[in-house]
Amino acid sequence: MGKNKLTRLLICLLVFSFSAVNNTMAKEGYRIPEKQIVRIVDKPNPPQINVNPQGKTALLVESTTQLSLEDLAEPQAKLAGMRILTRYNVPRRSYYVQALQLLNLESGEVKPISLPEGKKFGHPTWSPDGKLFAASLYQKGGSEVWVFDPFKGTSRRISAPRLNSVMLTPFWWSRDSKTLYVPLWPEKRGNPPEAPLLPESPEIQETSGRVSQVRTFQDLIQTDHDERLFDYYATAQVYRYNVATGKGVKFGAPGLISSLTTSPDGKYSLVKILERPFSRTVTAGRFAHRYEIWDINGRHLKTLSQLPAGEDIPIEGVSEGMRSPFW
Repeated sequence: MGKNKLTRLLICLLVFSFSAVNNTMAKEGYRIPEKQIVRIVDKPNPPQINVNPQGKTALLVESTTQLSLEDLAEPQAKLAGMRILTRYNVPRRSYYVQALQLLNLESGEVKPISLPEGKKFGHPTWSPDGKLFAASLYQKGGSEVWVFDPFKGTSRRISAPRLNSVMLTPFWWSRDSKTLYVPLWPEKRGNPPEAPLLPESPEIQETSGRVSQVRTFQDLIQTDHDERLFDYYATAQVYRYNVATGKGVKFGAPGLISSLTTSPDGKYSLVKILERPFSRTVTAGRFAHRYEIWDINGRHLKTLSQLPAGEDIPIEGVSEGMRSPFW
């Protein structure tokens, strides 16, 4: 056999062997490591203690140690420094609550709290009077907020399945414990905007004209389509739910609301709203924004300030004008 023929034969054998190995590995799929490693990775975390405002009981919160492969594979939109789970319309999560128990701090008695089987809940929050707690239920197609009475062993959904916690917390209690504020995506929102086959125009960025320190933020808005996606996923309509009846009414107008806090007397709200155009060099926390005061019914009373995007803020520096107001 000639040298060239022998060389070709060896190459064919190597290619065949490599293909066979690849096919075998593909058929095996995901593999479980040794039991010792599984025990370490799956070892439960110590429960978190969430003390009741009355000080006599506490919630023992057990969370997942690892996300499933299905959770890790969830589609994400990387926008304005955030990673949004598009089928949930919430930020990417690192854990879910898998069990809850009610601990009597005086007697030490522990009572399990029933959760719907197979559901993914977020961290619970007590009402100010300590009689109830609320938690967000994360599910594809539309997440929602539930209310629990751990002393009676009851639970119920209170919000519509349109939770939008991209920029706001999933819910917050009124000071009298009678109301839950929940951000939802607007009704009749439609499908997310599709990316055009051809960009409307070239993407051009200039660095001339001024000198400033540039940060290396991740997942920034880069295109006009990114802007439309961010507007789609981040726009929220806050609802005010009566905890006793479950009835919800709109509170204020829909918008790019990034914070909303209620005054101590419950009569006013301080609202931060992002403004367009969206920056391509900083994250949502530094976008142009304004602060407004709303009344108890969500009507606009006053605009406190309007601030531009914080693109030129030096490292360790602060923005000019009003910043971080609070009650």
